[in-house]
Amino acid sequence: MLAFLIILLLSATTLASEGLPSRLTVDFGFDESGAQSRTLDMDYALTPKLRLALSASEYENSDYRSELHYIALASDPLAPVQLVLGYERWDSDGEFRVDTLNLLIGFNTEQWSLSINPIRRDIAINFINPRRSIKEVTFTATGLTISLGYFMVNGFQLGLRYSEYDYSENVARLDPQRSPSIIRFISPIALSQAQGLDDHNYYLDLGYPFEWLFLNMTLGQSQSAVDGSDSDLLVINSYIPLTDDWELAVGAGRQTLEGNAITFSNLGLSLYW
Repeated sequence: MLAFLIILLLSATTLASEGLPSRLTVDFGFDESGAQSRTLDMDYALTPKLRLALSASEYENSDYRSELHYIALASDPLAPVQLVLGYERWDSDGEFRVDTLNLLIGFNTEQWSLSINPIRRDIAINFINPRRSIKEVTFTATGLTISLGYFMVNGFQLGLRYSEYDYSENVARLDPQRSPSIIRFISPIALSQAQGLDDHNYYLDLGYPFEWLFLNMTLGQSQSAVDGSDSDLLVINSYIPLTDDWELAVGAGRQTLEGNAITFSNLGLSLYW
């Protein structure tokens, strides 16, 4: 199956355009609770028609630390047909781990884009059994993301995304309100991270190029598959060209969960070649 997907990916490059430049980005994030994040991201043009994406990031606050690593092969995103094959690992202090494999199939015209992105996740949580030893419990999730984009001649961009997930186990049992005894078998770190397992989410993206910057706004909401709570997100990012090769990114946002809001910001610098 993997070999078949790679053949599809390579065959899609025959429809590619001249290609986009390579990019290297370093980004730092902060929030009002004192948490910090650091990200190093590269989108490298192996050929004008085939790209390699690599990303590594870490997040830490006073309670825990998490890491994320990502790798993907992609055909030209400007071609009439685009394919992306990606793998991601997210790990929170060894207590909660998610491995994600995804395949994106995209279709582009001059003004429209449509992509279908099936996803498989292998989720591992550390449980403490009655003998007080650690046991790793695993289950899977399958999901599908559908994205639609619209681009106008004046540079205005509009994007819509919707994702939905299905779990091999009843993850509602990880909700302490429904199963109070769960706190005896799972660490506070893993319990907190499990609340982020989405049932579904949707996002609206709006972008517009001003004279000296590109401004992008994202609005979204996700619902937890564990306790059914809704999380609302608002993010505004500005991208400022410094030279032909360098770009500065400045962003801020706000996430609200059950009436509790937290504000965050980020600062990034990108090199193009």
